[in-house]
Amino acid sequence: MKNYHRYILLLIILVATVLRFYAPFDIPYTYDEFSALFRTHFNTFHELIERGVKVDGHPAGVQVFLFYWTKLFGYKEIVVKLPFIILGILSVWLVYKIFSAWVNQTAGLITAAFVATLQYPVSHSQIARPYISGLFFSMLMVFFWHKVIFQPKQKLYRNGVLYIIAASMCAYNHYFSLLFAIIVGFTGLFFIPKKYVFKYIIFGVLIFITYTPHLSIFIAQIKMGGVENWLGKPHVNFMREYIMYIFHFSIYVFLLVAGIVIFGFTYKKQTITDKKFYFIALAWFVLPFLIGFIYSRYVNAVLQYSVLIFSFPFIFMLLFGHIPELNDKLKLLLVCVILTVNSLTLIFERHYYELLYQSPHKEILVLQDKFKKQYGEDCLSIIDSDKKISRFYTDKLHLDTSYIRYDSFASKINFINFLKTQHKKYLYFGCLSGSDPALVPIIQDYFPYLEMQKDYMIGDAYLFSTQKTTQKPPVFFTQYGFDDQNKNWTDVKAERIKDSVASSGRFSYFMDSTLEWGPTFSTPFRALINNKNNLIESSVKIYPLGKTKGIILVTSLESNGKTVLWHGASLEDYSPQDVLNHWVKIYNVLKLSDIYLNYPNLVFKMYLWNSQKNNFYMDDLEIKTRVGNPVVYGGLQKIN
Repeated sequence: MKNYHRYILLLIILVATVLRFYAPFDIPYTYDEFSALFRTHFNTFHELIERGVKVDGHPAGVQVFLFYWTKLFGYKEIVVKLPFIILGILSVWLVYKIFSAWVNQTAGLITAAFVATLQYPVSHSQIARPYISGLFFSMLMVFFWHKVIFQPKQKLYRNGVLYIIAASMCAYNHYFSLLFAIIVGFTGLFFIPKKYVFKYIIFGVLIFITYTPHLSIFIAQIKMGGVENWLGKPHVNFMREYIMYIFHFSIYVFLLVAGIVIFGFTYKKQTITDKKFYFIALAWFVLPFLIGFIYSRYVNAVLQYSVLIFSFPFIFMLLFGHIPELNDKLKLLLVCVILTVNSLTLIFERHYYELLYQSPHKEILVLQDKFKKQYGEDCLSIIDSDKKISRFYTDKLHLDTSYIRYDSFASKINFINFLKTQHKKYLYFGCLSGSDPALVPIIQDYFPYLEMQKDYMIGDAYLFSTQKTTQKPPVFFTQYGFDDQNKNWTDVKAERIKDSVASSGRFSYFMDSTLEWGPTFSTPFRALINNKNNLIESSVKIYPLGKTKGIILVTSLESNGKTVLWHGASLEDYSPQDVLNHWVKIYNVLKLSDIYLNYPNLVFKMYLWNSQKNNFYMDDLEIKTRVGNPVVYGGLQKIN
């Protein structure tokens, strides 16, 4: 059938639309979207730039768009997200056009099918941030760049103007889409026919001129540095994990990709694609990563999966650039297999809709409201979440607001003192992933029984009680109270074990100015855990006899004798300095989902560091591994 490929493309677009518009009125805002929307409540454009753009780390483009879009159409979720969903769908069409021009229609359809159904572009299409818009403008730029470079005789000035506009939009959208535009621009110098070089350089100059109004903003933002307060420096296996993320961490998707690659090489009608497009795709896919990686390692951390989306489609040129043009039936079959495998793994392996559509910001408040109605005055509720976002949902859903915000406590000490005075049967605790992981064991000192744990992507909800109930055993547990021998503890000096005071049993361990290091627990790290999302809770009770400063409970991880993680918890965070002759419990909690663990032969150690050579007793050393949240970072990591 003539133009049969158009019907296949229509099928791809239809699937892309369904995946992005699934339950459209249930798509919640993410934290990043709330952050951007809270920075749109200004009266003037000048206020927006000074207080809504310069304080952020992104160019002004999307923030300015949201400022005017919300003024015209309001803040309802689907209304704010609608332009980005549409741009995500249009990106699928642009990818098809580019790869059809570079290779053939089959390669274009295969690539479009992947972009239509992979979580990476689907998720960003549903988020009103500068990522899917950047993908769209980047593909639009490449589309017209291709015409300018390889078809300069055909409407050069029209295509040049559209290339300038698209590249300028990249520059105003995100700094990594600006970087990609620069890379694309310089690439053109290697391929533009000599007679058109001057005109092409003029195009580049015009792109720079369009960006000059933004230079003051760029300078102000570059002085802010990176985002290392929450984004860590990338590790050497970043690219490997990124590729796994792109393909859903799924053996089925990897087998599909491998099958298509092998099929392309073995199919009898194989054709040779112009090799220059392989080198272009390789440069465009690799250079943004390398620049971001080097900058993040040696200057400021900026590299994350989202900033590489602008050039990610070119990985498919490297994978499928050798695919020959297939007949209509084979094209349809191949596309249907891609759409099916990717959609099923998106839904059932990645649990995409289940996770994304349950916003922890909302769900922890909904649960709080439920338990308040169920238990009334017998339930104490504590919420550790963003105040503005919480107010948004309590107002929107008319939820109970009698909870206590954790940030209302001046310190951990104040929080502990508050818990000591409570006599209720239940305590509900809802928090985000950034919450101090020591809060849960602290709460369990006073509400020891876990009735419920609900896991969300970047959030958790717990219900604790004082009533004894059946509890799941911890993944690992050990305790040492100096009343008997424990082979896992070393450097225990017998003369230091005293019976003058004890938290439990008869004995405790005395530390004074002559002793800097307490007993040490050491074991292979893998013996403590059964999942990378576990939490290792270490604790000790201290009976201070003088100063409390410098008494630190340390946990560390060592790889082949080298310390790769050191984490300390100070007595000062748990007890006022003027409280002496009283047992105080210190917690040191390792949240493994926040820790890079890809080291060989890891050994876990726990010990007490008397850094200021103080006098005190110690007792009841404990190490417990509890089950964590398996989906806390399920949007970006493999779900176990």
